Amino acid sequence: SEIQPPPWGVQTFGFPKLVQPILNKHCIKCHDGTKDKGKGPDLRPGSKEAEVFVPNVYTINGDGYKRFYKYNSYWNLLKYIKWADINQYSTPPGTWGSRVSPLMKHLAKGHKKVKLSQAEWHTLCAWIDCNVPYLDDWRKYSVDPAVRKMAKKH
Repeated sequence: SEIQPPPWGVQTFGFPKLVQPILNKHCIKCHDGTKDKGKGPDLRPGSKEAEVFVPNVYTINGDGYKRFYKYNSYWNLLKYIKWADINQYSTPPGTWGSRVSPLMKHLAKGHKKVKLSQAEWHTLCAWIDCNVPYLDDWRKYSVDPAVRKMAKKH
């Protein structure tokens, strides 16, 4: 069969633009940050402030780099996803991706009667299978305002 464009079209792919809207639509009614029993992880979006990344964000050790991401929902969701640690020497087949991620298995069982559209399901699977990218275009998050301005034009 002929290759078809993905549900999100031909554009950059990142968490805030493609995954968070799915969480907003289906998840944050319950996963709302309250500590009540059965609420699970907080999947609400972060602040409305613009994000800015320092040039060496990828070289910071430990969890220090998390402060540069305004979407805590990203970090809270990663606990339920099998993603590849790029610092490993090898990644054995079948150890990461949407097919083995607890999140997708949970949704497939009908978690709280959540019904994702086919496009939403494919978007989540693709996001996981692309190894859960956060940034869609690094230029949007540059410390240089001129670079951020240039990114908005594209």
